[in-house]
Amino acid sequence: MYTVVGTTKTRTARVLWMLEEMGVAYTHEPIPPHGSRVAELNPSGKVPVLIVDDTAISDSVAIMTFLADRHGDLTYAAGTIERAKQDSLTQMINDEQMRYYGQQPATVSFFHQTAGCRKSRTP
Repeated sequence: MYTVVGTTKTRTARVLWMLEEMGVAYTHEPIPPHGSRVAELNPSGKVPVLIVDDTAISDSVAIMTFLADRHGDLTYAAGTIERAKQDSLTQMINDEQMRYYGQQPATVSFFHQTAGCRKSRTP
């Protein structure tokens, strides 16, 4: 099982949303950025952090890529042209969200208003 660290008002919502879509079990620790637990896991103090087998992975896009590859879901196979196009689009969208919305993209705001997140999930 995975542990996701970070509050839903951050990019942590991206990771939680993906886990929900994939139907993967996880626990959620809603700790704000720069909290002492977060600083232990990620020296930058940023969230989200995904804990896998006692290893911390940070950055929402890196986490989502890892999860998609690990579960063979919501992605094209690594090394394919389709995957390169997918990664290109993902990075472009991520860059544009930062440019226009700062730290809270519109998709995250929509997610908070409509879906919310559970503290844990067991499929």
